[in-house]
Order: sequence, then structure tokens, then C-alpha cells
Amino acid sequence: MANKIKQFRFYENNSTNNYPSDLEDTDLINGDIFQSYLPIFRLGIQTLPGTMFYLSEGQPDPIIVGKTGIFELDLEELSDISRLRFDRASIDLIQNHPGAYLIIDMLYEEGGQ
Repeated sequence: MANKIKQFRFYENNSTNNYPSDLEDTDLINGDIFQSYLPIFRLGIQTLPGTMFYLSEGQPDPIIVGKTGIFELDLEELSDISRLRFDRASIDLIQNHPGAYLIIDMLYEEGGQ
């Protein structure tokens, strides 16, 4: 299987800057948008500091993006991410904060699941 790179960009629902163009808040909150790109081996997130997200099913405690607004995780040859979803309050804050965005870069294994 080949490793592939994918990027998602979210500003607010119905923004022409979103990528893919039909990306909406619910896609990020329930994580369904990422299902076709699992397993993920490298993850990069750029967003508002304090944004919360979850990396595995049933994870009770969120990961919180630090004060730089950048989160990076490289698990290649160690492990992989089998689920990714974002906290509703964090996505709402991004949508309601002028100029805020969420950029997600990932390296995933094509056809991995």
C-alpha cells in the first residue's frame, strides 16, 4: 500500500475557503470525513490555541492544541491513528472567531482499512 498526503481546511460552514468545499462542522465533530483516510501515520494541525480533539474511539480526555496553535504527531513505523474527531465547542469557536481556521495535514496509508 502507498502512503498518501491529504489536507482539510475549515473556516466556517459554507465558506468558499473550505477544502473539500462541502466540508462542514458536523464532519469534523463526528469524524466521519476522515474514515476514508485511515490509518493516519502523521498528523499536523494548525488552528486556534486551545482547540480540542480526540485521536481514538472512546478517548475520554481531549488533546489540546498549545499556545503556538500548531500540533504535530509522527507515528510512522510506531503506531497509527484509527479515529480523529474534534470537540464541538472548539469547532464553534473557530466558526465564530473572525479569521480563525482549522488546517489538518495527514499522511495516511491508501487502502489501509
